[in-house]
Amino acid sequence: YGLGLVLFELLTGKHLADTQGGPRAAFLGALHEPVAVAAVASGTSPFMNALVRVLLESDHRKRPESADAVARVLRDGEASAWWAERLREAEAHDRPHTAAGPLFGRDDELAHLDGLLEDRGRRACVVVGDAGMGKSHLISTWLERVRGRARAPAVLRIEPDDDVPEAGELEQLAGADGLIVVVDDLHEGTERWRASVLRAVQATAPSPILHVAVSRPPLPPSFASAWNRIPDVEVRELGSLDADASFALVQSVAGTTIAGASGVRELVRRADGNPFFLIELARELVRRSDEGGRLSDPHMPIPETLDALIDARLAALTTEQHDLLAAAACTGEVFDPDVVTAGAEIPRIAGLRMLSALDREHQLIEPVGSHYRFRQKLVQEKLHDDLPPALRAAYHGAIGQVLEGQVDGGACPPDLACEIAGHHLRGDDPRRALPYVRDGGFPLIEVCSFPKHLDCHNLNDVEAAASAMTR
Repeated sequence: YGLGLVLFELLTGKHLADTQGGPRAAFLGALHEPVAVAAVASGTSPFMNALVRVLLESDHRKRPESADAVARVLRDGEASAWWAERLREAEAHDRPHTAAGPLFGRDDELAHLDGLLEDRGRRACVVVGDAGMGKSHLISTWLERVRGRARAPAVLRIEPDDDVPEAGELEQLAGADGLIVVVDDLHEGTERWRASVLRAVQATAPSPILHVAVSRPPLPPSFASAWNRIPDVEVRELGSLDADASFALVQSVAGTTIAGASGVRELVRRADGNPFFLIELARELVRRSDEGGRLSDPHMPIPETLDALIDARLAALTTEQHDLLAAAACTGEVFDPDVVTAGAEIPRIAGLRMLSALDREHQLIEPVGSHYRFRQKLVQEKLHDDLPPALRAAYHGAIGQVLEGQVDGGACPPDLACEIAGHHLRGDDPRRALPYVRDGGFPLIEVCSFPKHLDCHNLNDVEAAASAMTR
């Protein structure tokens, strides 16, 4: 823990206590929740961020076992076995439900798979879904149902880069009752391996063999092009759980008392219907709630498991892409690309090209009309929260000024006034919010809600703004 404090100060230039608020003596009297180095020092690598976070764990059992172990990790860096294991754990989060457990909100998908098996006119289906959507859990649950039939087909599971049997071998395995070939994690295999999967699908008749593959989006272009030319195949997207299924899943994890608490609605909103996100947030809710389901802190942080998963996805971005996406995170879940590029001082065409790559190549955002939307709220939340306070305030202030340019004389429309005021209250000059509070014509203290990120030197200005808004 002491080494974690030293590394934190070396990397950030600040003692950890200075990021907590309150007197340092009070801080030194107890261990605290880990703080992300990247939240204070931009540009910190995911490797160093993760290592310091583990060193600062309040539970000593979660820290490395010795100073020698830490030295080995630091010496080997991103080539260390420790970091490789962290990345494997993050990747493994794509299959959180392989252990026995109920499946929520997937009745339509199960019925569709049953229909494919009965149809005998379809030869293959690819189930596509983001990490944590429960693709493997869906297939495993369906196979259990199929095995319960009187005359169940045989099942063959193929992992990435396993040898794919030729058509003759598959037909022998099928026998009289048929065969289901399950191809796991299509996105992780090599081009050559995926080509062999395509050949097997093309060479086998729809009956009695059914191929079912699972993959993260997007499908590799060469595979998708060849797949679409094969008759009697399809791609099925695995969407988010609806609100009822999300609440049922949270209740199965947290119990009925905690699942009925006020914090659950916000938890469901943050998870975007992603089953794995719901489970991990529900577990965090249990850890932070009393017996009556009341949260000790209304701002529940992102659990470490999800934090590592998001870090692994963001590690694939260039510095320029990461910076642009962080600026976009300051505008909310849905953002105007012109406002973001202007606020981040990035040339418009260059910024639009980067946003297109973030959509098509990285699947982090998606177009919504002329705007973009973060596919996962927790990604937007983490990008925003990990910004250094000064840079975060500068982004908000700059975006507020860009939006002010949309005011066409006279009174500002209430919705725009609320948006401008919200950014300036989070920005480096909160007093700029006051004219737009008046134009809004309603108490923005409830509509905007003050954020958890406020620099100390801004606090008096914000309190003055709040007083003016209350009056």
